Amino acid sequence: QSQWDSWFTLIEPLISQTPFIVAAGNHEVECDLHTHLPFIPYETRFYMPNRIQNAILNKVEDKYFHTKWGCASPSEFIGSYDYGNAYYTFTYGITKVFVLSSYSDTSKHSNQYTWFESELKSLNRKKFPWVVVLMHTQFYTTFKGHDDEMQTNLMRESMEPLFVDYGVNLVFSGHDHAYMRSKNVAFGKVVSSTCDDATTATTSTTDVTAAVDEESEKHHKRQHGPIYIIVGEGGNREQHVKHYLHHIPEEWVEVRDKTVYGFGTLEVVNETSAHWKWIMDENDEGYSFTDDAWISNHFRG
Repeated sequence: QSQWDSWFTLIEPLISQTPFIVAAGNHEVECDLHTHLPFIPYETRFYMPNRIQNAILNKVEDKYFHTKWGCASPSEFIGSYDYGNAYYTFTYGITKVFVLSSYSDTSKHSNQYTWFESELKSLNRKKFPWVVVLMHTQFYTTFKGHDDEMQTNLMRESMEPLFVDYGVNLVFSGHDHAYMRSKNVAFGKVVSSTCDDATTATTSTTDVTAAVDEESEKHHKRQHGPIYIIVGEGGNREQHVKHYLHHIPEEWVEVRDKTVYGFGTLEVVNETSAHWKWIMDENDEGYSFTDDAWISNHFRG
């Protein structure tokens, strides 16, 4: 727990003035050596808004204590962890934010899936035209290392249809210690763009046509799809990922980098436009890299 204490000391000047939202990652699994319950420090040290109920935790299997890292930070983990800080939602201005748990059950009819689908169905997109998802693992990655993990594959299989059918605008992830911004993606294919890249090229956008029924609305949304952003270059003793999956970026990759450190800011300007900017750490001695993009909202009510 000394690492938690030193980390909080380090970031106290920031979080004492800025709202701080967390999403469970593999480093937070931290199975207790005595009770074999996961996520105890994560549940104890944070209390996120709009919690559905207190966390439900069950003991993990013994096999997690016999791996290289024990049960401290397994990249592939299937356990029982629901509610609490695992998944929740909040609003910020005209944006609805969902925090999902990659390390809880995400299958259809699971507690998390049922809650997420219900929230999306009842969401008033005229009031909250922007929908953002935060989760630790990434459905789309250009980096080698965390590119084919069990719980991520299962989550993508069950939940990507919800992302697409209900018009999620942006999905932010970590896990890979690198940076990537995708084009608009649905089921592995590039779809109509909602992004005007301020640093490279400018793309055209298409106005939303009102759907006459639910099925036509879903069909319309499947012509677009979310933008996926990996923001994992904040800094870590493990340093950056070492390799890309392919020398040439995948067709759905807009920008990628694995050499410098930094952070990102998202400004939702109005119901139709948002500004995303990735900012390089000014103390970084690597080559200069930034990313700046205006994003249009095709899914507003």
